[in-house]
Amino acid sequence: MKTYFYVVTTFISIILLLVSCQVKEVEVGSIKSFKIVNIDKSQITIDLEVPIKNPNSFSFTINDVSLDLSFNDVPLGTIKKVEPVRIEKNSNQSQHLIFQLDVEQISKGSLLFIPSLLTNKANIKAKGYIKAAKFPFGKKIPVDYDKSTKIIKGF
Repeated sequence: MKTYFYVVTTFISIILLLVSCQVKEVEVGSIKSFKIVNIDKSQITIDLEVPIKNPNSFSFTINDVSLDLSFNDVPLGTIKKVEPVRIEKNSNQSQHLIFQLDVEQISKGSLLFIPSLLTNKANIKAKGYIKAAKFPFGKKIPVDYDKSTKIIKGF
């Protein structure tokens, strides 16, 4: 009988905890800057500055990305790797998302990418998702971005 009481009490406590925690929608703004940090034989490192508003009372980490990226209508491939970024609770700050694109993906897409680097503005399209996680929960945030952005060359 004691075991039954503990199981029921634990179950009710978990339900009350989950009901009391309302998750508010995280807002991802437009890209503020697009910076090419490094280009080498195998990878291009890119830094995107993006405002992210977290109205929740808990922090989370962005650690998974799957975005199909195009630059001035030149497909660059899919971004799958990103450096983890911690988003603080109740924050409204610009975050730097740093990721690498394989040069092999770009060469498969088109060699038109290199001349498009010479411009000061670029039309950037990104479609896919960003996954935010707070142990043990995670949520995929859909991304459908298509805007012109200033290019900052850092190499």
